[in-house]
Amino acid sequence: MSAAIDLAQEALDVCPANPPSLELAEAFDMLANLLQMNGRKSESMTVVESGLAVARAVGARGTEANLLLTQASNLCGTGDFDRGFETFEAARAVVGDQPSLRYHTNLSHYLHVIGDFRKAAEVARSGVAAARALGLERYVGCMVAGNTAEPLVALGEWSEAESVVRRALALDPQFEYAAQLRWVLAELATYRGEFAEAETLLDEIATTLGGFTAEGFQYSFLAGFLAIITGDWEAAWNHARVVMALKGFEEATLPYRLLCIGAAALRRGDIDSNWEDLEETAANLPTGSGTGVWSTWFAAERENTVAAWRRALAETPERRHLAVTAWLQAGLAASLRRDGDAAGARVVAQQGVSVLEPLGAEALVRLLRTAGGLSVPRTTVTTGAADKLTPREREVVGLVARGRTNGEIAKHLHLSTKTVSVHVSNILSKLGLGGRGEAGAWAHAHGLVPPVE
Repeated sequence: MSAAIDLAQEALDVCPANPPSLELAEAFDMLANLLQMNGRKSESMTVVESGLAVARAVGARGTEANLLLTQASNLCGTGDFDRGFETFEAARAVVGDQPSLRYHTNLSHYLHVIGDFRKAAEVARSGVAAARALGLERYVGCMVAGNTAEPLVALGEWSEAESVVRRALALDPQFEYAAQLRWVLAELATYRGEFAEAETLLDEIATTLGGFTAEGFQYSFLAGFLAIITGDWEAAWNHARVVMALKGFEEATLPYRLLCIGAAALRRGDIDSNWEDLEETAANLPTGSGTGVWSTWFAAERENTVAAWRRALAETPERRHLAVTAWLQAGLAASLRRDGDAAGARVVAQQGVSVLEPLGAEALVRLLRTAGGLSVPRTTVTTGAADKLTPREREVVGLVARGRTNGEIAKHLHLSTKTVSVHVSNILSKLGLGGRGEAGAWAHAHGLVPPVE
């Protein structure tokens, strides 16, 4: 990327400043876009302003629109969503009813970031149709298809989301576009309790990531959520702690998500860290649109009171992902039970179950049933159930029952931590179990727990 920026700067330098020309406007446009994609947003904003003056002077409306789209992404990327969305619409107004595909792609992404899922899906859907009409469905159309499916998952419209993804994957898109589509499938597999499938898809996606970009935050959040759903607090913490080493965030919603994963792991797991580390990072994040969902979740994990969980659930519920709502409901239900309000806990848990059960979200349903003290349907397991597991998986589940973390199991069995994580996911999927606690109980019941050394 830096080499491309250098070339764009050279192209700009050789363009005469006077008189204004289309070539000069386009050189500003190219440099501004590359700087924005490289995270150098303040520099990009300055270049955009210079480019707009030239584009308007020569009547280059297409270039003017492109520069405005770059500026809109700069503004949203620094947390100024209101001005950013206004600038997206200004770019559209310049070219009328046929905005570029970049308008659909970038606007739908930032709408999703702040939790405006319905509008994000609408903008992305129109982008898919536009790409199809231009003969670009296999290329940028697949990217916008991913942008369509992601908010649909958040809204609980899983059948349409999966249909959009499957259609796009059938086009055999480029690897980077396919990765986003597989991310949606990994998300659905996580919520459905298909943990081994989720792990496999996430491993494939990890190979496409270069640096800690927005996609990197997204990957780490889902991998971290999979870890907290299955009770792997060590893995959850490892995904979350990277955010504490990064500085100078210009926009808070993406890093805040990982802090919530870290807070969930720290509250429940035996983690060698303290709340001060997380709180310091949270305090240094900028405020802005979309952060309320995450800051109240973080506070609920920290305080772990009925009042805190209720505040988190009351914070802009229309802009909260379905799975996050389930996690918050489970937190409230568990707190109510702890405080002696078993009936209230059952009511809260059942509210979530009634929404999630028709979707087949088995992992989230089990989470809520366990937290709320509702009956948890037992998996049909025969007396020969241990035969479903490989010898190595039987070793692993026995050590899980001993309370060992994945890192400790890896050291004991001379494996990598990642390999142990895959084994645990396979065990949970094969036996239809909801997490490490259930796996440990199953191992005890089937005589697979090794003696204390």
